[in-house]
Amino acid sequence: MGEWDLPEQILNRCHTAGLEAEVFIQHSQATTIEVKDSKLQTFKLADDKGVGLRVIKHNRQGFAYSTDYSPQSIAELVDTARAGAGNSQPDEYNRLPDCSNSYPEINCYDQALAAVPVEDKIEQARAVEQAAYDCDSRIKRIRQVLYKDIKYQLWVANTHGIRANHQGSQCAVQTMVIAGSNGESQVGWEMDNSHTYKGLMPAEEIGREAARQALSMLGARQISTCQSHIVLDPIVCTDFLAMISSAFSADAVQKGKSLMADKLGRAVASNILNLVDDGLCEQGMGAAPADGEGLPMQRTLLIENGRLVNFLHNTYTAHKAGTDYTGNGMRDDFKQLPGVDITNFYIEPGEISRRELITQTKTGLYITQAMGTHTIDPVSGDFSVGAGGHWIENGEFAYPVRGVVISGNMLDLFKNIDLIANDLRFVGAIGSPTLRICDIIISGT
Repeated sequence: MGEWDLPEQILNRCHTAGLEAEVFIQHSQATTIEVKDSKLQTFKLADDKGVGLRVIKHNRQGFAYSTDYSPQSIAELVDTARAGAGNSQPDEYNRLPDCSNSYPEINCYDQALAAVPVEDKIEQARAVEQAAYDCDSRIKRIRQVLYKDIKYQLWVANTHGIRANHQGSQCAVQTMVIAGSNGESQVGWEMDNSHTYKGLMPAEEIGREAARQALSMLGARQISTCQSHIVLDPIVCTDFLAMISSAFSADAVQKGKSLMADKLGRAVASNILNLVDDGLCEQGMGAAPADGEGLPMQRTLLIENGRLVNFLHNTYTAHKAGTDYTGNGMRDDFKQLPGVDITNFYIEPGEISRRELITQTKTGLYITQAMGTHTIDPVSGDFSVGAGGHWIENGEFAYPVRGVVISGNMLDLFKNIDLIANDLRFVGAIGSPTLRICDIIISGT
């Protein structure tokens, strides 16, 4: 069977039944490896494949999916989706996207990944662990070393002529390290991700950096409550951004579930801030030529010089708003309809180095750990999170700090950004450089 035979077979059945239809097929292979004390703790190989079918008739939408490609199962798939449409409420904005004639060329697939021996991946995880232990005798425990990769192929086809097909891959390594001294324990964490196996940071570097972070927090002290600058490490920034990314979804806006709902065209951040969603950025793990509806990925500027200028759209929300789609019709897998989600969501980097940003900070708290970012409310923007890091005095790290709380509102946080470094870093599909934010209440003792 040719690679387009299955979607064409399903579409022909739907056409015969008088249905508009969209077929989404996903094949993926994932590897998960966890090492602890040099021993293999977890090894998983997962193969997944399936087809999702969306149909529309008289503005009524139905959906079904199957992991069985036999003729009988395909017939049942079409019947189930058609029955779902018959039982749903009509919605004038239910429609499928029209044909796209071209797609961007995106390098998001590692042809060599399939040939990498499993033993090499296990040894890489062991090398991370050993490098952390070799750093210092005060490294007492490695809580986790995790290696993951996935290879996938996607097909999207519909009765309006869309035919989109691409392959992708992602590799990631992460570790959590415990340092101890005089009865005190501190944690360090480091990770890296890449579309290619060879693009990952060297294992030894990951282990050493996690150890360095843990060691640097030994002797951490509490500070008195104060109002000062804070500097957010890029990884901490991505935690904050992850929790408010849904606020830029047109679906959330149209349902009144976004803190950005009534702010289009208004200043919502510092005038030095540009926030982007960019499915063409190969540095992020969300890069691809097409979204889950088969429409071309693109770069969408969301906040420009502090002003909210766009929301993210799939076909449905774009028609409802009377605007253009943005290539953000995203799916977690074949079992779901396309919703609205980010591709690569990040703050554009500035022009100064992280070192220069710190040097220009007379006093403040450089935050490397944030606890409770999952409690950030994407509708109100309110937050209150525990934090730890390093106190800055006269542009230098003076001592480690623990047990403080920063709280406020994400819009105020955005508006108080006064310096942005050039060290853009991605954790998965979310990226940020180091940010300095002024006039923040740091609650301590």
